[in-house]
Parts: sequence; structure tokens; C-alpha cells
Amino acid sequence: MKQKLKRRKMGKKKKEVETEPGYLVLDVYARVFAGLEKGGEYVFSENYDEAKPLYGQEKFDFMKRNSYLGLEQMFI
Repeated sequence: MKQKLKRRKMGKKKKEVETEPGYLVLDVYARVFAGLEKGGEYVFSENYDEAKPLYGQEKFDFMKRNSYLGLEQMFI
């Protein structure tokens, strides 16, 4: 005689994930960070809609160390 296996329904557990606040990077001319060019050069734009929000302090620290421009954070 075959034995029936009982299946338990696994409930979906919501994980609470703490996210760091997002921020925009501004250069000394108040242009926003819009991405990278080939070769890793930073691209800044005067158009706020082209801004790329970043998350994580490490990214900003890296950009600041590897840029000749004075960079600032603006939290969103």
C-alpha cells in the first residue's frame, strides 16, 4: 500500500530590508552625475532628469577619491 506524503504550504515571509537613502552626486558646477563614458570618465549633466541616483556610501567615497572635481552628495 502506498503511503501519501503530506505537503506543507510554505507561507511567504516578508523580509524587512533596511535600505540606505538614495542620493545624487553634484560637481562644483551643480551638474548632476548622469553615468559613465567609455574609459570610466564621469558624465555630468545640467538636466536634472538625467541624474542617476546612487545608493551606498562606498560608491560616493570611491567617486570622490578618483575624481579631480569637487563632488557633493544631495540626499533624495
